This record gives sequence, C-alpha cells and structure tokens, in this order.
Amino acid sequence: QAHQARHPSVEPMTDALQAYHLFAEKDVLPADFKVSDADTLQPWLDRYFSNAKRPPDLSHAGFKAVGARLLSTDQGPAAMVLYQDARGAKVTFYIRPPGPDNNLLPRGSRREDGLQADYWSGPGYNYAMVAPVDVAAKGLQGL
Repeated sequence: QAHQARHPSVEPMTDALQAYHLFAEKDVLPADFKVSDADTLQPWLDRYFSNAKRPPDLSHAGFKAVGARLLSTDQGPAAMVLYQDARGAKVTFYIRPPGPDNNLLPRGSRREDGLQADYWSGPGYNYAMVAPVDVAAKGLQGL
C-alpha cells in the first residue's frame, strides 16, 4: 500500500497569509498584546516561544509594532506581530513551529491575493514577513 502524506500539499506559510487577511485587513479582533514599546514585545513572545528570533525592527521603513496576537496551529502556538506606518499600511511578522517532522523552510518568497510572504526558518521555528505586494516592494526584504 502506497504511503499517503499526512498533510495535503500546502504552499509554505499559508497560515501566515490567512492571519494577515483576518487580523490585519479585516481587524476582526483586538490584539492579545498592545505594544507600548519594542522592549515589551520580546518578553511577551518569550512566554510562548523559547529562543525565537526577535521581531525585526522596521523603523527604517517607517513601521512600528503596534500589537501582537497569539494563534493556534495543529503543531502548537503561533504568533503574529502587527506593524503599521503613518499612512496606515500594515506588515506582519509571523512565527510558528515547524511541525512534528521538523519541516524547516528554505528562504523563499511567494505571492497570493495581493500579498507577498517572505519566509525562512531558524532553530525551532518558521518565520514569515507578510505585506501587500506594493509595500513589500519598498524594501522589507532581507530581514
């Protein structure tokens, strides 16, 4: 009998794109954590993710972290940090576990529904930066 994959083939970081649509575009629910300054964000993330990469400083591009939301995946907790600039444009930083097969991602990028996700992996976690394509084109790569 042929071995069936446990999960259907899903494009990398589809959940990061879905989280952007739900929480950044639709603003469905208030943030779990309001960011008063960048130094308060890391301790909040550290409660759920040990040794995770720090959310990037996007001040060079005019964005500041304004809130964060704890999410759930079938492999454990995920989180999304929401950044906003003075014009109201939004960018998200997404972190999730790589799953039971330690499915780490090569650095990559993909576009879907007007959004661009730049993704990569670090020890123990997968990461993505998600932004509208026109915002991503202005220099959020290389994080």
